[in-house]
Parts: sequence; structure tokens; C-alpha cells
Amino acid sequence: MKPTSIIRLTTLALSFFLAGSAVAAPAWWSANAATAVPHFQADSTLRSRTFDLGLNGRGVQHANNQINSVYLYLPVTANNGDTFSKIGLRAEDSTVNGFVRAELFRQPRNGIAGGAVLIGSVTTNNAGFQFVDAAFLAAFLPHSLDLTQFTYYIRITLQRNVAADTVTALDVSLQP
Repeated sequence: MKPTSIIRLTTLALSFFLAGSAVAAPAWWSANAATAVPHFQADSTLRSRTFDLGLNGRGVQHANNQINSVYLYLPVTANNGDTFSKIGLRAEDSTVNGFVRAELFRQPRNGIAGGAVLIGSVTTNNAGFQFVDAAFLAAFLPHSLDLTQFTYYIRITLQRNVAADTVTALDVSLQP
């Protein structure tokens, strides 16, 4: 066999090996905040609105002149057994009078007693457009999803205290 043929075969074998390794790499899970379920107020009003930001994509903001907290709920649709260690948040926050926070919760199902448990959270700072992430709480590092025992959801909180200020949730992620 010619040396160039051996090199080509070695290169081909290496490329298959690397492609197989890439498939086995841990995956991220993400969802746009616009797909979250908004929290309706007792009077059936909504305090949030979907907003197309153009350059940074679609997100969610406070509706009109609403102030204080707005909550959005996003079911985690990752696969059973997927393992994650961090929660990420892509948002816009240019104010010291507010923030955007994403919190991952685990809720027992099938009649198992107990309330929702916080696994991890991340909060923006007043730095404009940003991607921030944070490791899960130490007791959950790393955490494999167990969909037979629990459901998982992310609560996004938009907080502003001045009507003229704007905070926007764009999307959230779970990272290996």
C-alpha cells in the first residue's frame, strides 16, 4: 500500500472517530423566553408582552407601564437522564432598578409528597445585553433529570421598579 493511501485511511478513520466523539459530547438544552407561559394575575390580566428586539431576537418584557415582578414558567423538555451542571440566561438589563432571573425547579410527580425544590438560579446585572450562567447548587452538581419521579420547570422573573426602565428575558439554557 502506498504511503499516501495509508495517510488517507488514517485521516478518514480519525475523522470518523472525532465525529463519533462529537455526537457523544454532552448537549445543551435551551428555550426562548417567548415560549414560556405567562403568570396571569387574579383579575386575568397579563403583565408581560413578547417583544421582537431585532438584533438580539425575540424576548419578553413588562407590558405597558407595569412595574414590580412578572413571572414566566417554562417546562424543561430535555430527555430523561440528560445531565446538566449550570443554568444560563440571555437577557438585556441596563438598569440598577431591576433584573432578570432564571430559576430551575424540580417538582415531585405521581403523588410523591413534597414541594418544588430549587436546583439552580442565575440573575443579570446592569450590563446591557448579556449571557450569564451559574452552577447548580452544590447538592445538585451534576444533576441528571429523572422524569419518572419529577417534572422540571424554569421560572423566569422580570423585575423593574421604575416604569421607564426595561429588562428583557431572551432565552434560558441548561448546560453540561
